[in-house]
Amino acid sequence: MTEKTLSQRLPVGDPRNKVEFLADEFEKTAADLYALINGLSSGSQPAAVNLLKNAGFNENADMQQQGIFLRSKSGVTPDAMKTTYNGRSSMAIASHWAVEVPQTYDGNTEFKPFSPTRSPLSGTAGIPDNSNCLNFFGKEFTFYQVLTVPHNGKNHSKLKGRITLAATAGTVVTVGIARLYSNSDKLQASRFEGETTYTFAGNDPFQPVSIDTKEITCLRSPDAGMMAFYVKIENGSSGYVYDSKLWHVDQFGDNPAQFLDSHNSTAYADYMAWKNITSTSAEIVGVNTVKWNLNRHFPMCFNPAHHIAINHQMIDSAVITELTPDSITVNYSETEFNSRVINGSNQVYQMLRVQYSVMPFGIGFY
Repeated sequence: MTEKTLSQRLPVGDPRNKVEFLADEFEKTAADLYALINGLSSGSQPAAVNLLKNAGFNENADMQQQGIFLRSKSGVTPDAMKTTYNGRSSMAIASHWAVEVPQTYDGNTEFKPFSPTRSPLSGTAGIPDNSNCLNFFGKEFTFYQVLTVPHNGKNHSKLKGRITLAATAGTVVTVGIARLYSNSDKLQASRFEGETTYTFAGNDPFQPVSIDTKEITCLRSPDAGMMAFYVKIENGSSGYVYDSKLWHVDQFGDNPAQFLDSHNSTAYADYMAWKNITSTSAEIVGVNTVKWNLNRHFPMCFNPAHHIAINHQMIDSAVITELTPDSITVNYSETEFNSRVINGSNQVYQMLRVQYSVMPFGIGFY
């Protein structure tokens, strides 16, 4: 039977009845179109917008497959102007993700990409089909993403986050949302809110667990400022991070059934894993001091130390004296300068490893 047209369905009689009928039909059509635009069938809740970038750790695979390390040295005060082997306690670990470690013990913290389709994770329930995986090895650290979120309006005042990960037995995970404030060109994490803590009781096999933050208020007039979604690991050994979410509760509900992730088409420009700057880019500019000229201009919104980290393996004395979007000037002890940086002809032969992130890192979780 052919469905009747709208004109055929109009009620007979009073013209007012026809107008009211049409108004009801228009409202229903508008509601159906709204649901369709949000990617779901009529009557379903729209997919929640995920505010995090690179939420599944699969954007811009510019990470060394063997992993990247951050070494902590007990008793050394964190200093972003030093190297990652000499007191710098932070680095980027992927596009729009960074890590910080406390200077309370001697050891390495490692991160590397890992496909969930590889054994023993293949087919494990709870792993999103469109996610990669971030494999970690470390005892104590905090990884996080810095961002701003929409605020004001009726549906922008409540915020909640979620992390999906697996870890060894005894690992304590705390997930929360921090407020950030800027002092001149430097950022500092403060007001750690909405924290939820979970302790892994078993680790054979690794089973992914989703941990939600508590709901927090993000409405701050006139400016919501910057925030950081963070995950703190304590008493850890190893684990896998599969997925992350941050959403507006008052718009999408306390536990949305679906999420909408946005692809970051410029991830290639936002993050650079460790790259070797060769000696041909270096020049001696002072006593035990080398200026390393970069072959790429790096945009920086905050202090350059929030965007660039350097790594001199086995050179513990390196201290950055000047950092610009185009060059890095490093001072060394006389002993290491003469024995490890220059050769007998007074020429630089050492390489400098450089990392860049458009998202600021080194914001003081410890």
